[in-house]
Amino acid sequence: MKFPYQEIPRNPTQAFPDLNSRLVPVVPVILKNGDKEFEIDALVDSGASSCMFAGMLGIGLGLDVKNGPSQEIYGLGSGSVRAYYHNVTLQIGNVVWQEYVGFCFNNFRIDGILGQKGFFSNFKVSLDYQERCVIVNPRNIFHRAFTKIGL
Repeated sequence: MKFPYQEIPRNPTQAFPDLNSRLVPVVPVILKNGDKEFEIDALVDSGASSCMFAGMLGIGLGLDVKNGPSQEIYGLGSGSVRAYYHNVTLQIGNVVWQEYVGFCFNNFRIDGILGQKGFFSNFKVSLDYQERCVIVNPRNIFHRAFTKIGL
């Protein structure tokens, strides 16, 4: 699956006076819980430990978000944010799976982050800045075996 980077407007700065936009690697993902679902564009973030979504999406899915197990997460802006974890169904393209994801209510300017556990653990991901696209391929039993032996 191939997804184009999104071009996001930004204000020029003293350091980059000619830049009025930036390219962002995003992937459309569907979050589901029962009969409720949302389709969002989520940021591909290899530095994120797990998948994280806006708390309001969790509420919209019918989850009692703040009753989920929680932990402090660092790196999403200054200081820390509290994330509440729940099992939901995720879908990218025709690939559907259950995942334990975090929801937080701090405004990190996007609806979702696709991180190591839950995204990179299930897909082979290539970020191609020159082509301005994210290439996502599901891992199957053969991919996992070859990865473990270093091929």
